[in-house]
Amino acid sequence: QFLKRRCRQVTKIYEALEIVNQEQIQISNPAAITEQSPSLKIHMEEKMIDLYQKINSMIATSESKVIQFISSNESEGSSTIARQFAKSVALKQKKSVLLLDASCGQHGHASSLKLSVQHGWDESMYFGKPFQDACYQVGCTKLYYSQKVLKKDNHTRIFDPAKMEQFLESIKDEFDLILV
Repeated sequence: QFLKRRCRQVTKIYEALEIVNQEQIQISNPAAITEQSPSLKIHMEEKMIDLYQKINSMIATSESKVIQFISSNESEGSSTIARQFAKSVALKQKKSVLLLDASCGQHGHASSLKLSVQHGWDESMYFGKPFQDACYQVGCTKLYYSQKVLKKDNHTRIFDPAKMEQFLESIKDEFDLILV
């Protein structure tokens, strides 16, 4: 049942992405948008808001507003897209957004968001530590960030989907949207 529900959500998100991508320009390096071209940055923000509105309309009746951004290979830009999506929704739509970094060992979000991070959300999930200790607000915005696996010895821990679902269930009411 969990997988069926996730597959339906993925299909809806894929449909929303297809709608948005019909008129999207080609961008070879999404990370370059934020610094190099103000007009591309504005264009990307508009596309992210458009994507949010389409996704939101498709999952409006869903209890859980969790969206996962996945790429098949490293360096395809999914982390950059997730971060830009989170920023756009938090800043332009005034929604409380939690960006959960699930990357092992690569914590570009923290440096991009200018955060000094001490704890990871997996410490809450696996060891019952308070999530508030691993959740960092970005400035005075409604954007929050938490990353996975801070210590190298934690990389060998086997992922537990049931614990992840429990963890997301425990924090979902605190945010309008959770992005992984």
